[in-house]
Amino acid sequence: TVITRIFYSVNKCHSGRINERQIRRSDLLSAFHQVDEEEDINKVTRYFSYEHFYVLYCRFWELDHDRDYKITREDLLKYGDQCLSHMIVDRIFDAAPRPFGLSEISDSDDNDNDNPDSGGANEGE
Repeated sequence: TVITRIFYSVNKCHSGRINERQIRRSDLLSAFHQVDEEEDINKVTRYFSYEHFYVLYCRFWELDHDRDYKITREDLLKYGDQCLSHMIVDRIFDAAPRPFGLSEISDSDDNDNDNPDSGGANEGE
């Protein structure tokens, strides 16, 4: 969620990449300095919030029924006593970025390219 907040606030054109000019025009560096200097990180809420993280983590844990650290379509269909339709869940997964894992970090470091056709959302493999 921290990265999403940073991108939402700093990358105003929503290109998916933050450049040096955007960083200089934002308060991101001052927020980093504030986090570095503050003993109680809960006092720094511009991009970082333990409470928000904890709420999201708890919700994630409730949704991840098989404890594989991935939310599948089946997991999401069980949300809120199955209040989401298959169509809604399909739209969520169609719009979601591709899965993120350690193997993909090394692959992206090796290839250094973005291939939008390389996969879907975290559907369990």
